[in-house]
Amino acid sequence: MLCHVRYLVAIVTMSLLVGCGLAPAAPSSSATGSPASSVSSPVGPPSSPAAATSAAASATPTTPAVWTISSDGLGPLVLGTPYSAILAQGLVVATPSGECRPWEVSPALAADGVSFDFSGSTFTERLIQVSVHTSKYATISGARVGMTLHQIQAIYGTRLVIETKDGDGGPFQAAVVRAGAREVAFLFPWEIGAIDTAPVETIVSRDWSPEMHGGC
Repeated sequence: MLCHVRYLVAIVTMSLLVGCGLAPAAPSSSATGSPASSVSSPVGPPSSPAAATSAAASATPTTPAVWTISSDGLGPLVLGTPYSAILAQGLVVATPSGECRPWEVSPALAADGVSFDFSGSTFTERLIQVSVHTSKYATISGARVGMTLHQIQAIYGTRLVIETKDGDGGPFQAAVVRAGAREVAFLFPWEIGAIDTAPVETIVSRDWSPEMHGGC
């Protein structure tokens, strides 16, 4: 009889707990020993193709640090560009009272070992030659000042040809890569000439010519 009473009391107690919203909570995953899943949320949304394209566009070579020299010139120093356009970019400085020519390469470019020349001495002429004299600038293929003839031959293979140019001091040899009517010429110390171990001291972009004379 006592057991029946205890059974009834237990049933009544459970009924009261459920009616009051105090039903026992289901065991948590930690209680059952099942590990909770962990997902790292990204800091920001993934880059879209459009964003990547925009980033690539912003990396267009506009500063000297990323310019390369080719048969077209060096960076914005494109062969055939009018003097006025080069002046507007601050890459040349007008010097009307100059003894040799009425302009000079900007101090920043001169410090980087860049020189160039126009087709005449007036402000209406066009860019006809760009030269680099330091290793800061490389060709598109990776050749730069300081490399040996042997090294640039390894880069260009049969495209690189040794030519004899007529210079101010007489004939001399240059290593040349031609591209249509233009050339990229690699010049070596006069006293060494174009031998395998000769270091490149100047790279010139210009229209091809058998003559190569100095400017002012």
